[in-house]
Amino acid sequence: MKNISVIHLKLLYLIFMFQFFLAIIFFVLTILVGYSVLKPSQLKTDNLIASLIIGIPALSFIVFLLSFLLPLKPIYIFWIVVIISLCSLKKNITKIKINISSTKINWISVLSIILSLMLITFYTYKQSYNSTNGLTFYSVPNTHDSLWHAALQNSLQISIPPENPVFSQTILRGYHYFTDIYFSLFSTITQINTIDLAIRFIPLIIGLIFVLSNYLLAKAIFKKPISISLATILLSIYSSQPYLFYKLFPKATIHPSMFWLDQPATYLINPQLVISISILNLLLYFYLKKKSNSLRHIFLLASLVGIKIYALIAFLPTFFINLFQNKKPLKRYLYPVITLIFILGTVLLIGSNSKQLPFFLSPGWFIKQMFTNSDHLNQDTWELKRLHYITTGGVGATLHLIKHWTYGLVIFLAGNFGLILLPFIFSIFKNKKRINLLLLPMIIASILFPLLFLQSGVVWNTIQVLAYARIPIIISLLYWLKQKSFNFSFATMTILIILSLPTIYLTYQSFLTPDSYQNFSPKMINSIKNISFEKSNSYVVTDSKINDMALIPAISSIPLYAADSTVLTILSLETTQRLEAINNDIKNSCPGNFVYLDYKDDQIIVSECTETISLE
Repeated sequence: MKNISVIHLKLLYLIFMFQFFLAIIFFVLTILVGYSVLKPSQLKTDNLIASLIIGIPALSFIVFLLSFLLPLKPIYIFWIVVIISLCSLKKNITKIKINISSTKINWISVLSIILSLMLITFYTYKQSYNSTNGLTFYSVPNTHDSLWHAALQNSLQISIPPENPVFSQTILRGYHYFTDIYFSLFSTITQINTIDLAIRFIPLIIGLIFVLSNYLLAKAIFKKPISISLATILLSIYSSQPYLFYKLFPKATIHPSMFWLDQPATYLINPQLVISISILNLLLYFYLKKKSNSLRHIFLLASLVGIKIYALIAFLPTFFINLFQNKKPLKRYLYPVITLIFILGTVLLIGSNSKQLPFFLSPGWFIKQMFTNSDHLNQDTWELKRLHYITTGGVGATLHLIKHWTYGLVIFLAGNFGLILLPFIFSIFKNKKRINLLLLPMIIASILFPLLFLQSGVVWNTIQVLAYARIPIIISLLYWLKQKSFNFSFATMTILIILSLPTIYLTYQSFLTPDSYQNFSPKMINSIKNISFEKSNSYVVTDSKINDMALIPAISSIPLYAADSTVLTILSLETTQRLEAINNDIKNSCPGNFVYLDYKDDQIIVSECTETISLE
């Protein structure tokens, strides 16, 4: 028995090493595609990182576009993209080999990248997926989101556009799944299970890409290695300091998202958000290094539509302002027009929902909820005062109402961005360089949008737009520090990093709480893996206890006929008729090709249909 277990461990090790090798090959191919888009004259460390970051949207975007022209599986389209990239680089292959060997590595910067990555990915180590422990996820929202993405990636391995994994026989439209295309290709090549990717590897991958994009920005601003390293850490981990507001709001429970905006470690639950921030960082890097290539920028902006439209909302004002500053009259007007057409075309390709507007006007919603919600500031008096001033009327009440909203806005901004606002505001007035014209539109758009609008369906998703203001605020501060002495900038960045450590600890503490994790037993996981049907085209109906998550399609790749009501609400899909059919017809009489999955004793039970009865 002992020999068998040793052989088993060695076999698992060999499989892991082979998958790791395939993963490296996949990332090399990603860099290759990104490099073919960039086509820099020399390949240095910066260009390698930029090629990796741009390779993710490039792969996803091109595979997505070609899928409408070629009736092939996405993995075959992927190899076509790789071959095209190789052909476009055939003249530069020798240069690539020569320049990689001459690339210099700064170990202080490497250590800062590793430290930053460790500080934002520490929550992943308790997550697991295996036959012994079953499936363990951090937090219920993470469980819901990760299972949905795993299920979607399984569906994307079959076709683009994908079938909705929790609404079978329906093509998924109006959802931004470019990151899911990328990781579905990753899963296909490495044969790593999509759930394994979701809980073990994706947080590390997107965390590294995020930190590397911050490193590029730091390197574009500073020259000294120690300044670059501190700036990289600051850009990667800086968060608000909710603990500073304890005496001001004693009824509030102190936690990282007390004022809505989360600590950067929590972003990793949302791959789309992290990848979109990384792409925006790359765009900012191109501008800061004066490597302006508007067509390349148009490509990146168009890809953001499929990754995260919030990122497009945040950066578009900055992009258009800079395009219209072009000295050549033709480019001044031609590039903005091309950009607009390209972005609108991408939106139409992805598919938009015509049933309702994606956003609606609701000024101050997040400020009101920040004060009144029990899981935020828990201060009902703020809302009572607001209502009192409105009902009282008159000039005096109006002035008090303006003062009241101003106080709410100040708390909202100070709470979400912490003490960095003070040196940032000071740097705006002192730093008269063009950098403010680049960054301020992005900061203003990111802050104003969630203060004025809400997303239809799941309104609190809108707060994610605020995350795009964090890095440009820090960049503006860093440019101001660049003009100061080394000792002053070193001390300022060090203090801001230290101020973030208690918030990181609060996040870490919540990750260690057993109640923060959701578990699915090995018995249940194995019962899903072993689901089999007599008919290959069966439509699966689930019990109500498991129809609000994508657990079954995430593990077994079997699409569900109706499930995951939250996602369906976001997508504005009509579920009433299907749910009525399940409850009244399918569940009772089991017609046609339908299979009913029940949940009992921690396992899935399959009930095959024997009769053929029309749903009508």
